[in-house]
Amino acid sequence: MLASRFSAGVLPDAASLTRGGLPTKSRLNRFFFFPVIIFLLSVIAIAVVGLRYYTDRKAAIKKEKQTELLAIADLKVNQIENWYNGQLSDSHIIMHDSFAVSSIRKWLANENQAKLRQDIFNFLALIKNSGDFYSVSLLDLNGNIRLSSYDEPSLFDDYEKKYVNDALSTRKVIFSDLHMAATSGLIHLDIYVPLMSGQEGINVPVGAVLLQTNPNSNLYPLVQSWPTPSPTAETLLVRREGDQVIYLNELRHRKGTALRLTFPLSSRNLPAAMAARGETGVTEGIDYRGVKVIAALREVHGLHWMMISKVDEAELYAPIQRRLWVVSLIIMAFTVAAGTGIGLFWYKQSTDYYIEQYALEKKFEDVMSSLAEGIMVTNEAGHCTFINAEAERLLGWTSEELAGRVVHDLTHYRSKSGDPLTLEECPIHKVFETGERYFSQKEVFVRKDGNSFPVAVLASPVTEDGKTVATVVSFRDITAEKQLEEELLKAQKLESVGILAGGIAHDYNNLLQGIVGYIGLAKSYAGEGKMKEMLEKAERALNSARELSFRLLTFSKGGEPVMRVIDMSKLIEETASMAICDLHVICDFRMPDDLHPVEGDEGQLYQVIRNISMNSKEAMPNGGKLTYAAENVTIGEDSNIALNKGEYVRVSISDTGTGIAAEHLTKIFDPYFTTKEMGSEKGTGLGLSVCYSIIRKHKGLITVESTKGVGTTFHTYLPAHINK
Repeated sequence: MLASRFSAGVLPDAASLTRGGLPTKSRLNRFFFFPVIIFLLSVIAIAVVGLRYYTDRKAAIKKEKQTELLAIADLKVNQIENWYNGQLSDSHIIMHDSFAVSSIRKWLANENQAKLRQDIFNFLALIKNSGDFYSVSLLDLNGNIRLSSYDEPSLFDDYEKKYVNDALSTRKVIFSDLHMAATSGLIHLDIYVPLMSGQEGINVPVGAVLLQTNPNSNLYPLVQSWPTPSPTAETLLVRREGDQVIYLNELRHRKGTALRLTFPLSSRNLPAAMAARGETGVTEGIDYRGVKVIAALREVHGLHWMMISKVDEAELYAPIQRRLWVVSLIIMAFTVAAGTGIGLFWYKQSTDYYIEQYALEKKFEDVMSSLAEGIMVTNEAGHCTFINAEAERLLGWTSEELAGRVVHDLTHYRSKSGDPLTLEECPIHKVFETGERYFSQKEVFVRKDGNSFPVAVLASPVTEDGKTVATVVSFRDITAEKQLEEELLKAQKLESVGILAGGIAHDYNNLLQGIVGYIGLAKSYAGEGKMKEMLEKAERALNSARELSFRLLTFSKGGEPVMRVIDMSKLIEETASMAICDLHVICDFRMPDDLHPVEGDEGQLYQVIRNISMNSKEAMPNGGKLTYAAENVTIGEDSNIALNKGEYVRVSISDTGTGIAAEHLTKIFDPYFTTKEMGSEKGTGLGLSVCYSIIRKHKGLITVESTKGVGTTFHTYLPAHINK
């Protein structure tokens, strides 16, 4: 019926259904029972398909999550094993440091050497500062502490003493397990490093270094981080102690649990107990909260620990449960609608057919107009025969303006790449040829004002007598989804780089600290003269090199902001005055008096404004205008900006420089991407990546607009601090 209206613009004759008059009793019975049978069969078919869809999707989601949990568990195990191997490697360096061992041997033989004592103390402090240790202590051959860098109550008790003799006798680095200090209650893991002297060709210990690690700054963050947003997922470490399983780290859903929470090893459905009993792989069980979970179990080799990554079943199956409700509602709606239609058909069979058809079609148009998706119907010539209110809003065209015109030439004449797209090449119009549905999330529609936007589109053929007579096109604007997807991918990329950057910065800083320490020792022996002068220059050069490690740390856990309330107007003006010292660059400030303050790290936000300002200044080698504008903005639920709804301060920095090429716009926030030459005096490719990382940690957003040869504008959104 609808196909006839869409294609020919005429309504069918009611007499064709009644042989020229009102139906006879036998025909009325046929008209009644046939729709009832169709209705029942349709309901059964939809219910079967819906149930099959539900079970298939549930199995697919479960398999996908199991794979993800195993991957996360393996990732965490690798990170912990790398941390362990890194600590072991550093310990062997200390163990065979001939210069330090020689100095320690001499001092232990004669403790009256004050300068030697200070050098050894500096050596211990250097190790402590570079490795995030609670304390670093020097032990003699009797296991007594002779010198220590700790500045808090000692963590050295009877638990530690039993490992000292093992390290000295075996001449190997010994690791203790995670344990809690009896006096302070601090959790730590100790590393016992024998100091080996090769004096007179005999490799003998002269003492030991005790490294007492702080797991809160190095180990636990590796365990507790999760790569994707999740309200219930967590990773945790456990170990077996007799007939108990003990949790080693602080848990997400229960506080005060590290080395305190235990369960019997015989707990049948507890994933932690399964892991402690030696089980590995993916399992289902009930966690410490009594909640059903799916968990992946892995062993951490060399440390007698078990890694568990888990997620609540409720979170896992929440999407499919929502879809089940949708399917159920559709079945119920179909049942009600079909029953109503049969009743109307039975009791109103004598009603004039044309009036009934008009009412049905009017109802169809009302339903179409109320949908949240754009709906268009086109005929074989490509003319639009129907368009609902949402489609008019999205495209900017009215049904009157589209009448008699080829809709493709107005709304779909460009491809995603911007190239021309003819009607013959249009995949939506090709539905007339193929007779098959076409679905895509990669099409681009064009509004009346010429602006394009990405759409998810479904084109379905309408057939009559085996021939496609119309195409129903439903579409929706997915600009916000694309932006959210891009931001998520960018965040995941920077998070991965952050993990790598943190490790590199840590190791790089360790190397620098060691070199600085050795240069300091060398200076003490060099005396005055050319040698000392050269060592001081080397020391200054190394201090400059630390700038790179500080930038890398911005991506890692060390870059977390220290929050306080900030006046952005004042910060922008002060930063611009320091960053832009060029008579050829004019600074224009446009900031209202009622600009909201923001809550953030003043030093990090200063770095963002400075980096963008310096980029803008370099883009104007012959001078120009640099505009700083700030305003209060409200982000609502219908906003296309990938931010949570609320109040924000938008800071826009615009220049009149050379602009950024279109192919570079999507890459400018990538780490180490730069259009300048690399080098200490050129660029490192980290400036804008640092900006992106800082703004993201402030729960904000940074975007860029640029036209080659015209200029560039950076927009930064920061949550406003509103006094309530």
